[in-house]
Amino acid sequence: MKKILLALCGGFILFAGCKENDALIVVTRAVDSTFTVPVPATTDAHNVLVEEFTGQSCSNCPAAHSLLESIVSHHAPGSVNVIGLYIDGNPQSVPNAFSKHDLRDSIASNIGTDVYGGVSQMPGAGIDRTPVAGILQLGSGSWSDFINSQLSITDPLNLSVQSSYNSTTGIAEITATIIYTQTVTVPQNISVAVVEDSIIEIQEYPITDPTYTSGYDTFYVFKSVFRGMVSTPPFGDPILAKITTKNPGQGYQIHYSYKPKSIVPAIVPAHCRVIAFVNTINGSDYHVVQSVQCKLTP
Repeated sequence: MKKILLALCGGFILFAGCKENDALIVVTRAVDSTFTVPVPATTDAHNVLVEEFTGQSCSNCPAAHSLLESIVSHHAPGSVNVIGLYIDGNPQSVPNAFSKHDLRDSIASNIGTDVYGGVSQMPGAGIDRTPVAGILQLGSGSWSDFINSQLSITDPLNLSVQSSYNSTTGIAEITATIIYTQTVTVPQNISVAVVEDSIIEIQEYPITDPTYTSGYDTFYVFKSVFRGMVSTPPFGDPILAKITTKNPGQGYQIHYSYKPKSIVPAIVPAHCRVIAFVNTINGSDYHVVQSVQCKLTP
């Protein structure tokens, strides 16, 4: 049975997943700061968050990866932010018998269970955690049109994220800043995740693929793989919880000192990106208001 352990001691938050390769993550959360500024003249364009449910033994997933990469490349950098979630409990997530590494993560599994109510299809994706005709997880055939639709919406805030990395201590300093441009009266949280590119492993393909008649690619390059949650999983940390109405010009900043967890395969900081997003917390409504990304090691 999956569970997440959370302990708060002297400013340190320790997250432990029950999966074998989910070692402790140490996060120091500094005191949050609030401030007010003149109301921004403009609101930044909306960026779309894509949480893709995928697997090392999902033979149809490489085509979905290619589709997302094409969508990302056709928009401005940072406009479409992808988190690849490798979960437990699905046979398509189980690594190939010859794989050296298991990319599944218990927190990714919790996102699938707690945010999405379970993973209904693979490949599948949540886009801005927003349902289409009541459906929260969409098949790849619906991704492009809905992403394009979401890119046109207007947000009530501006969001930015910065990261620096100390190679000696192995600690990243990550700061997210929010400035409201419209009045907001519903609770919101900030979530910060780390994804990694350039992981080489075995990926299954359809055996009918003329390039991979063996049924798998031994040197597949995995991208946007979820490698850890810096904020409290799976829903994030409250933004201005004591302020019921966030007025235009209200600012909020949260800082984390984050040490990537020691897992297999070892995280390569230079291949990692930070994805921060603001999501609504309103009953079962967790829709993403805005998302941004930066390199873990600038």
